[in-house]
Amino acid sequence: IGPKVFPFISAGLLIICGAGLLLTGTKKEEKAAYTKPELIRLGTIFGVVLGYCVLMSIFGYVIASIVACFVLSVMFGRRKQIPWYRSLIFAVILTLIVYYIFEKVFILPLPRGMIF
Repeated sequence: IGPKVFPFISAGLLIICGAGLLLTGTKKEEKAAYTKPELIRLGTIFGVVLGYCVLMSIFGYVIASIVACFVLSVMFGRRKQIPWYRSLIFAVILTLIVYYIFEKVFILPLPRGMIF
């Protein structure tokens, strides 16, 4: 299996999901615009993803992924009052699992970055 397979699988799943939405229809909601807190949250997510791209080119996959996953985990866990150290542990474990799968199982190198 080469690296072309995964984008095709993802595209196929998205096509199937899109077709399912077209066939079943969607519920129309009265709400037409985002509220201010929703826009702030959306902007924060966009900023984290943009920062993730920049950090990955500088520091590589591991450090950038830990930082991005930590920030998003803290942001999404705020309502449930999840302690920051649990978010950090989750970010490190998730990053290392994904790194291991891509580097050792799929034998696909992840970005190293300019510094590391």
